[in-house]
Amino acid sequence: MTGHWLGEPAQWPQHLSLVLQHALDHLPREACGYVVGPSLPPLFVPLRNSAVAPERSFAVADVVALRELDRRCAAGEPVVFYHSHPQGAASFSDQDRARWTTDHGPTWRLDHLVMGCTARAVTEMALLRWAADQREYVVHARLPSLLASTGLAPGAHL
Repeated sequence: MTGHWLGEPAQWPQHLSLVLQHALDHLPREACGYVVGPSLPPLFVPLRNSAVAPERSFAVADVVALRELDRRCAAGEPVVFYHSHPQGAASFSDQDRARWTTDHGPTWRLDHLVMGCTARAVTEMALLRWAADQREYVVHARLPSLLASTGLAPGAHL
């Protein structure tokens, strides 16, 4: 699969800081967006959560942003889609699995960063990558290594 995020998490602390800030700014709602890079000029794209119940789900109504995401994924660019789980764990929910996978594989060729949050802080993060042999997204890296690469402690407030 092309489009894997290049490098290890320690190589992209500035991206993680932006993602963490976006998640914290939107608590108790889910935050979502994507990051392209880091080998390219970095691109951070926060998206507006237009879900009916944004505390429990996310939906993206920005057709232009989704077309751009589709174009970048189709071109094999390294993309990470991120979203937070307020009051939840840093893992795929059943709703996430249904949204991001099909019987034929992943919906888009990208990695996922999922953040588990409390009412006031991001407490855990997991980078998930598609495993073709298992036909599902699996954890590639997990907190504390991801959060430590930003220089922040677990539960830190930005």
